[in-house]
Amino acid sequence: MEPAWAEGDLRPDPLVDPCARITATTLRTLGFERAAGLPPPLGCTWVEGARVLTVRVDVHRPGDGTTAVRSAEQAVADGLAAATYEELRPPIGDAAWQWSTATVGTTEHEDLPGTTSTAARLLVRRANVVVHAALADSDPLRAGDGRLPIAGTDVQSGLRAAVEETLAAWDGPTPTGRAGPPEGTDGPVTALPSPCRVLAADVRALLPAAEPLDRTAPGENRLRGCRWQPRPYGELVEVTAYAVGPNGISGADAESEAEAVMAAGRRPGADRGLGGPWDEAALSGADDGYHRDAWRLAVRSDNLVLVVQVSFAGRAGGRALPTAVGLARSYLADASG
Repeated sequence: MEPAWAEGDLRPDPLVDPCARITATTLRTLGFERAAGLPPPLGCTWVEGARVLTVRVDVHRPGDGTTAVRSAEQAVADGLAAATYEELRPPIGDAAWQWSTATVGTTEHEDLPGTTSTAARLLVRRANVVVHAALADSDPLRAGDGRLPIAGTDVQSGLRAAVEETLAAWDGPTPTGRAGPPEGTDGPVTALPSPCRVLAADVRALLPAAEPLDRTAPGENRLRGCRWQPRPYGELVEVTAYAVGPNGISGADAESEAEAVMAAGRRPGADRGLGGPWDEAALSGADDGYHRDAWRLAVRSDNLVLVVQVSFAGRAGGRALPTAVGLARSYLADASG
């Protein structure tokens, strides 16, 4: 005789696909334009370029000596032991944990283009159902034409919506009434100008043979970037700007999120003492006086994080660092004006 279901247990239904409940609106928020008009994929995994969304739904059953809910609670404990999470209050469902991060223009070598990424995870339990959801997005080609990811606020709010829509496959509201995420405080900068436009004249004077490559994702106005590089692995100017928004899962305010972005991208030993029209700065790089003059300057002003990379070859005469500072000042003046 099979163990009995308890009152309140959610039953599996072979005719219901929880992932089919994820709406086209949510998929578009997460940047899946092509997938928004298609049936849900097998395995609940969506892939477009370097952007990957996975949603796993486990309906736990009662077993020998354990209830379905206790089985689900053990699965959650295993998930928390395997990855980093923070508890979400108020929760989605009966209990929830979340994690999110973003990096802007990170690199181990200042003469190579940096990498920008946004990512989030949610682990949610409602009764005996456990949902694991994750989205990771990054610029896929350092030296190519790979677009930047979408902003973290959309990653977070879209992932939360995907989980809530998945849980809606079972009748009845969640214990929280499926309320939306808490509304965190946004920062003073909510939309950004194009670095390609703002800095066009300044960079043309430095690298007249370089054409600007706008790396901004279509429709994105909070995370924008531009690269000037006449040839691969040659001289480089790259500018990435991120108007960080409030956390779309937890509701943390935009400035706190921007501070976390700065911390995530700071290399050990990066100099923080560079003064300027910003709240904090991190500087790394070197000028060996002969082969390499390359610097990465990351600054934060309120909720705006800006990374400027400048690399000149040969005997550049120490031009890269003052160039990076000047470009940062010029862009901040335009973005905050």
